[in-house]
Amino acid sequence: MAKELINQIKLQVPAGSANPAPPVGPALGQHGLDIQGFCKQFNDRTKDIEKGLALPVVISVYKDRSFTFIIKSTPAAILLKKAAGIQKGSPTPQSEKVGKVTIKQIEEIVKQKEGDLTGADMERSVKIIAGTARSMGIEVDMGLSKRKKAILDKVDVMKTYPLKDAIELLKNSPKLKFTESVDISINLGIDTTKSDQNVRGSSALPHGIGKPSVVVVFAEGQDAKAAQKAGADKVGFEDLIEEIKKDKDLEADIVIATPECMKSLGQLGRVLGPKNLMPNPKEGTV
Repeated sequence: MAKELINQIKLQVPAGSANPAPPVGPALGQHGLDIQGFCKQFNDRTKDIEKGLALPVVISVYKDRSFTFIIKSTPAAILLKKAAGIQKGSPTPQSEKVGKVTIKQIEEIVKQKEGDLTGADMERSVKIIAGTARSMGIEVDMGLSKRKKAILDKVDVMKTYPLKDAIELLKNSPKLKFTESVDISINLGIDTTKSDQNVRGSSALPHGIGKPSVVVVFAEGQDAKAAQKAGADKVGFEDLIEEIKKDKDLEADIVIATPECMKSLGQLGRVLGPKNLMPNPKEGTV
C-alpha cells in the first residue's frame, strides 16, 4: 500500500555538507523527520560532487514521518557566477557587465545540468544557458567561427584601407548563403542637438537591388501623362486619394507627387507616413 504524502519541502543544501543547522534542521524538525538520517543520506549521495556546491533538494514527507528526497542539479545562475568568479549578477544587465564566461565553460555547465534542460541537443542547451548569463550581466565569449578567422587572416584591424581596397576585401571574404549588405558609418563633424545641422537624405544606388519597384505618382494633366509615359505603375490624383482612403492601404515602394498635389496628400498621412512613403523634396520625390 502506497504511503500517504502530506507535504514536500524544497531546500538548497551544500553538497557533502548537510548538517542540522538552518535551513535543514528547522525545515525537517517541524515535520518530526529524522534530521541526522537525512544529513547522512544526503552527504553519502553527494560525496563525489564538489563540496559546498548548492544543490536543490525536494523532500517528500509521508504521514508515518518517513521521507524520500530527490537531488536536482545546481541552478544555472549559481554555476555561472562560479564560472565568472562573481558574487552576484548585475542589477542592470543591459548596461552594466559584471563578468565573462567562455563557450567552453557554458558547455561544461550544460553537461552538469544534463536532464534538467529543455534543449534537445548541446547547441540549443548552450543557447539557453548563454541567455541566462546575459540576463545576469555576464558576457558570453562565443569564440571565433571559421569564417571570422578567415576574415581576420586577411584584414589588418589596425590599418586604414582606401575605399576601393576595402571593397575588394569584402568581395574576397568568405560568403554566406543569404544576400549580404554593407553598413557605412561617416563622421560628419556636426552637432546633432542643433536642428539646423541635421542631415537627412537618401541616394539611389546605380543598379538597385534587383527587385522591381512599384511606383505610384500623384499628378494631373500633362504631368500625369508624362508619368504614365515614364512607366509609373499607378497614376492619379483625387480619384487615387479616395481609393487609398477607402482601402486604408497602398501597395507601393516609391510615391512621387507634384508640388500642386502635395497640398492634398496630408489627409493620407496615416497611411503613407508609417510606411515612409510620403513624398519629400529632400528625397527627390516631389
